Amino acid sequence: MRVEETKRRLGRPGGPSAAAFMVTFTLLLAASGCGSSSHAVTKKANVAATGATGSHIEFKSPKHGGIRRASIEVTSTAITTSGTLVSRYDCRGADVSPELHWRLPLSAVAKTKEIVVVVRTINKSGVVTDWALAGISPRVEQIQAGRPPAGAILGRDTSGQEGYNLCPKLPGFITMGVYAFPYKPNLKPGFSPTELRNYLADPSVPWGSAELYFT
Repeated sequence: MRVEETKRRLGRPGGPSAAAFMVTFTLLLAASGCGSSSHAVTKKANVAATGATGSHIEFKSPKHGGIRRASIEVTSTAITTSGTLVSRYDCRGADVSPELHWRLPLSAVAKTKEIVVVVRTINKSGVVTDWALAGISPRVEQIQAGRPPAGAILGRDTSGQEGYNLCPKLPGFITMGVYAFPYKPNLKPGFSPTELRNYLADPSVPWGSAELYFT
């Protein structure tokens, strides 16, 4: 989805404003811990949309310095060519967890010990974790719809429930993130979004995501 199209959607009547999007997108970066300390409250983001395959996000970390770029390519058949979500994958339909496919950069292939996947929604009310999986083998490169890979560790969503439940109340964005850990994080079944955020704050962890607009 092109940036111009995104701006038009954000500015339409009844939709979130562009200003609200930037505020909540900053909250997402802070909540996800992508490339920065979980204590950091200010980050600068530059989003360059690349269509239904998602976007590449660059941002500066006040604590660690430099820019941590998305380096994992993430795609999903749950995203339409117009950059929206197929209704089967939220509470309007069957609420099935999405199919995801990712490709690690060559520099991370040999080093990766565990894959973590997290789906979040972001809108003017804040950031919500809708699904989190840890313990995925580094040899796995995809998740089938409705079928987490064998051995995956299921975490809790923001409401405290385990399992996939995507039902945003307001228009906004959905991110489907993949993180390649060079070590095994100590995440147990039922881990919380807070526990996950602390691990995702590690700047040594390569990451990538597919993003889409939710109406």
